[in-house]
Amino acid sequence: MDVGGGNNGLRVFDASNRNALIEVNYFPDLSAYDIIEHPTIPDVILLAFESGLVQYDIVQNNHSPLSKILF
Repeated sequence: MDVGGGNNGLRVFDASNRNALIEVNYFPDLSAYDIIEHPTIPDVILLAFESGLVQYDIVQNNHSPLSKILF
């Protein structure tokens, strides 16, 4: 599960136990305000930033940018 904290970065949690989330990765430079899961590709998310939208491949918690739309 990815959680966008705005200027506090992006945090990734293991949510296999909903009562005990475990942080597995932290990206302090990704100041995302909204996270949208791709409707048909499970390993792709769309992050909304102040400067635009970026599509990321999230295989094995490695967030690699795939495409950008800048405002």
